[in-house]
Amino acid sequence: MATSELSHSDQRTLDAVFAHPIPLNLPWRDVVHLLEALGRVEETHGGKLRATINGQTGFVHRSRHKDLTREELVTVRHFLERAGVASARGTAPAAPSGEPPPGAKR
Repeated sequence: MATSELSHSDQRTLDAVFAHPIPLNLPWRDVVHLLEALGRVEETHGGKLRATINGQTGFVHRSRHKDLTREELVTVRHFLERAGVASARGTAPAAPSGEPPPGAKR
C-alpha cells in the first residue's frame, strides 16, 4: 500500500514515528495497525512481530508497555526507512541497498 492510501489515523501514526523530537506517547497498537496497513505482520515465537513491507523484513519486539519506548520507536523508524516508507511531512526514505542518502558525506 502506498502511504498516500493510508487512513487518516495511520497517516497520523506514520507522521508521529518520524516526528522530531521523538514522541513518548505513541500507542503500540497504533504502530502495529500502521505496519499491518503498509504490509504483512506476523507474530513469531517470543512475542516478536515480523513485518514485511516493500520486500524488506524487520523484527520488532512487542512492547511491554502501552506506549512505545524511545528505543522501540527508533527501531520502527529505521525499519520503515529501510522499506522506503516516508512520512508525508517530507522525511525522505533511506536510499536503497544501504547507500547513503543524497548529499550525505561518505
